[in-house]
Amino acid sequence: MVIKPTKSCHKWWRVAFTAVRFSRQLLALLAAKKRRNHKRWRLASAAICCTRSWVSLTKRTSPRQRWRMAFSTIYCSRILISLVEEVAAKKMYALHGVPGFSVVVDSIPEKSGFFKLDQESLAALVKDRNLDHLRCLGDVEGLLFALDSDAQAGIHGDVEDLRHRAQIYGSNTYHKFRVSCFPVSEIYRSFTLYIILFVAAYLLWYGIHNDGLKDGWQSGGYIIIFCLVSSISLSLINSGVQKYFKKALISIHSTTKGLGWLVDVVRNGMKKQISETQIVVGDIVHLETGDQIPADGLFLSGQPLKVNESSLGDPSQNFVEVDRNLNPFLFSRTSVIDGSARMLVTAVGMNTRWGNEKSSTTHNKKTPLQARVHNLETSVKGKVCSTVAFLVLVVCLARFFSGNTKDDDGLSEFIGGKTNVADTFYYITEIIAVTQIMAEAMDLDSFSWVVMICLAHSIKRMMGGKVFIPEPLACETMASVSTIVTDKAAASMLNGSRQFEECLKAGVNIKMVTEEDISAASTIATECGILQPNQDTNIGAVIAGDEFRNYTPEERREKVDGILVMAQCSPLDKLLMVQCLKQKGHVIAVAGNLTDDILTSNEADVRISMRIQGDCLIGKQRSDIVTMDDNFDSVMMVVKQGRSILNNTQKQVQFQFTATVVSLLNSFISIITSSWSPTVDERLVNTLVQLIWVNQIIGLFAAMAFGTEQPGEELMEKPPVERSQPLVTNIMWRNMAAQVVYQIVILEILDFWGQSIFQVNDEVNETMSFVVLIFFQVFNMFNARKLDEKNIFTGILKNRVFIAIVATIIVLEVVMVELLHQFMSFQRLDWLQWMVCVGISFASWPIGLVVKFVPVPDKPFPSFLGLFLTLFKFKPDSQTIPRSN
Repeated sequence: MVIKPTKSCHKWWRVAFTAVRFSRQLLALLAAKKRRNHKRWRLASAAICCTRSWVSLTKRTSPRQRWRMAFSTIYCSRILISLVEEVAAKKMYALHGVPGFSVVVDSIPEKSGFFKLDQESLAALVKDRNLDHLRCLGDVEGLLFALDSDAQAGIHGDVEDLRHRAQIYGSNTYHKFRVSCFPVSEIYRSFTLYIILFVAAYLLWYGIHNDGLKDGWQSGGYIIIFCLVSSISLSLINSGVQKYFKKALISIHSTTKGLGWLVDVVRNGMKKQISETQIVVGDIVHLETGDQIPADGLFLSGQPLKVNESSLGDPSQNFVEVDRNLNPFLFSRTSVIDGSARMLVTAVGMNTRWGNEKSSTTHNKKTPLQARVHNLETSVKGKVCSTVAFLVLVVCLARFFSGNTKDDDGLSEFIGGKTNVADTFYYITEIIAVTQIMAEAMDLDSFSWVVMICLAHSIKRMMGGKVFIPEPLACETMASVSTIVTDKAAASMLNGSRQFEECLKAGVNIKMVTEEDISAASTIATECGILQPNQDTNIGAVIAGDEFRNYTPEERREKVDGILVMAQCSPLDKLLMVQCLKQKGHVIAVAGNLTDDILTSNEADVRISMRIQGDCLIGKQRSDIVTMDDNFDSVMMVVKQGRSILNNTQKQVQFQFTATVVSLLNSFISIITSSWSPTVDERLVNTLVQLIWVNQIIGLFAAMAFGTEQPGEELMEKPPVERSQPLVTNIMWRNMAAQVVYQIVILEILDFWGQSIFQVNDEVNETMSFVVLIFFQVFNMFNARKLDEKNIFTGILKNRVFIAIVATIIVLEVVMVELLHQFMSFQRLDWLQWMVCVGISFASWPIGLVVKFVPVPDKPFPSFLGLFLTLFKFKPDSQTIPRSN
């Protein structure tokens, strides 16, 4: 286009200078509002450059060229202002027109530089997969404008920008566990407790109504005192144990920040790597195959992604297509199976979908082992204790109505036709209260306590070494791992046939899969110790991936156990091997680079990655276990710790089950053989407080003692623990039966003939019986240390906590009897009586030794003993860990 100059040149000069002045004013306006949108800055800069270029050219160009430059400058300036006004009007209209979304400008700090979208609505946009609202906002471009971000250059990313974004939309971190120091709700969890409180209310009313406040409050008041003491002590203990466990989990969260989980983002036009905890709303994040998505957001550009969303709670959502049009929604803690793209972050931390679910479900989540012991607790307390309490109720009622129970004056408490209805109902209520209180006093929460203490202690021990456990449940699962499938890099950490022999000794098979050809793979496997020198590779120990793939499913299951090396292996071949092994009942761990074959790592029970020679973390946060050195010993240490957790839990179960059954049977025999009906008085309350001491306090001490036991080498000389193996084994049944029989016999002898044998009064005899019961539990703690090993003192000096707890129990027992005897209705004992009590209890050691020579069958005892003991036969809970992606 040719512009013809006119005679009025001064007019064109005025136009040119107007354009220059307009450009400068526009730049000043943008700077005053402190907008940091890179597109607007570039447009303004272009206009200024055009103007400056025109001015500079006026000195060395022809008049015709100068006229053309003037026209171009004016044209660019008009386009610039119209573009800014049009875009701003469109976006503001869209934002104000969306129901449920709000734009707040005045409340934003002056230096924040962008509109504030309502945080909850912005987070809900992705969580609800709401395409309609996204379209109303002007699609992803509208959100980019509202969040002051740019598809190519990202956010500005200076200190003030990041601070304001974190202030408005939160940080990409997760809150610590909220643990109440006194979980009052735990007090009222038992239906039995409701019955007891109802009975207490009636007894309190009846007693005050008939005997006055001074004497009538005792029956109901004592029950209320018992309920408060029992519930408060139990709640405090539970709270303390949970705090200890969750403190270990919090330490895992803190350590995660230093593991090097870096993400690629674009800020201020430059690509950089930052920690995932530093991501803010508005960031542009690059995603690649194998990456874990660090926050909620929207697909921006790139190849369509295949995403595994099973971590959100639906196992079927392991292959979801994500693209720009139909499904642009991306969620934190899901993983990219295939594809490469960029995403716009819209929610971080606790505002993400995963963060919301974590805050509502993690608090009450049980580990698989906790679920198994919970089933045991429920069955023992809910069925056995309740059954015994019911039998006591039936016997006591029968004896009461038959006139065989006596009152304080030795007269029958019930005389047909003479005892009035109110008194009869009162006696029945007391009997019901006593039997229900007995059942409530038999507490077995220590089964769960020892699991939490064991797991927390193991986590701390391994974190102090060279292993990091992002997923704590992996510790439990490693107890059952029978096969580890590794790549060649992980196999190289076996350090020759010394280490491979250790794996075989522990019953753990090692299988190597690699893309190398058969010759190279055989050489590597021989160097690692997986193959023996000169081993015949033609008998199925070494196989090519395509050969295994072409087998029929039956042939795969038949030959998979004998395969040690799979060469020329594709991700599909590795997946087929893992699936085949799981079908045969193996518990599988995969070790190595978890990025290459995500489907295989998701199929495995445990995922192990290595930090080899200082490299960055392989597989990023896809791992359940991370070894921080170049040694396969670290993996085997986790196996040992996992077996130790189960073994220590079984020790606690054997100990506490024995103590509970002895207490229950002793109370049962005492009540049904007495000529007095059970009544609620001070003596009963003291007895129940003693039961609390045995079942709760000593149970907690034992859980601490067993929970801190270090794993012995004997654990690595046994095969993996099968998932179908009962929690209570035949060996444990044998040990418990011997101790229960001996303790019950001794306690009943003391109860019936102790006064005549030792020439003491009733109070001293009851005190000696209680001291013997406590020392039974002290000596039985030593017996429970080794379930099947005859030397119960092996490694005792390594566990100073155990020794300290035993000493504490003994000291407290002496204090209760010698100093607090008036409050506990005890009588002080002389040194000879103390020696007698200790000597009687000491006999449980030789009995425990002798019984270990008695063989037990492989078939579980409950299958022999019929319907009653099937109460203790539990279906094994799957120990496959839930994915925490």
